[in-house]
Amino acid sequence: MNKVYYQKENFLNNGYRDFRRFYGGLAPIARSLTRVWVPAVDIVEESTEYIIYADVPGMKSEDIEVVLNKDVLTIKGQRNREYGEQVESYKQVERVDGAFSRQFILSEISDTGSIVANLEQGVLKVRVPKLEKIHPRRIPVN
Repeated sequence: MNKVYYQKENFLNNGYRDFRRFYGGLAPIARSLTRVWVPAVDIVEESTEYIIYADVPGMKSEDIEVVLNKDVLTIKGQRNREYGEQVESYKQVERVDGAFSRQFILSEISDTGSIVANLEQGVLKVRVPKLEKIHPRRIPVN
């Protein structure tokens, strides 16, 4: 037999419930002001190249910078939202904006001189070719 516990409503419980209801509604706004935005990234390895996909919705190519320093590829940028004069009318804010930076260490098989980056429909696509001598090749068996 399952026991069911009943908690009699009292002033403290009601007060806490009301406190949670009021301040709990402000929590998403507070969280969005303190969160750091980091774009989601997928990395695909193909036979001739690596492809890095980064979700950067609402950004333009001039807001994003791709930098190669030795063997570290850095994708960084800044996403800003225009709140306008109605900032007081926002009841909930979950979309995060601000500066971001992602770094990837490239292997010695990467052809760093041929990296290409394109932005299309909110997805940054960075192609990192592999060196020619590293490409897999089929060896015939006689």
